[in-house]
Amino acid sequence: KTQETSSDFFATKSKQNRPEQNGVKKPSAGTKCAQVWDIASSLNNNMDRAIPTLSQVIAAAEAKGLNKFTARTQYARWRVFHRTISTQGVKE
Repeated sequence: KTQETSSDFFATKSKQNRPEQNGVKKPSAGTKCAQVWDIASSLNNNMDRAIPTLSQVIAAAEAKGLNKFTARTQYARWRVFHRTISTQGVKE
């Protein structure tokens, strides 16, 4: 059995076929970023497709031990991916 180096790990992660919409790639499954996206989607589904607020997503993320700044960033990316906000004026 060979040990996987960190460079092998990141090379594998970057090669995953991740969906892209509106200029944003969905995070890799199992990551903290993906957990935030799952939280936002779950709240969205539980609220009859209403858009969850940033504070709702941050509260749910922090309850799962996730960083509030990660939640803030990923919530914004989730919204662009799902086109719940305009991408005009968003700098790459």
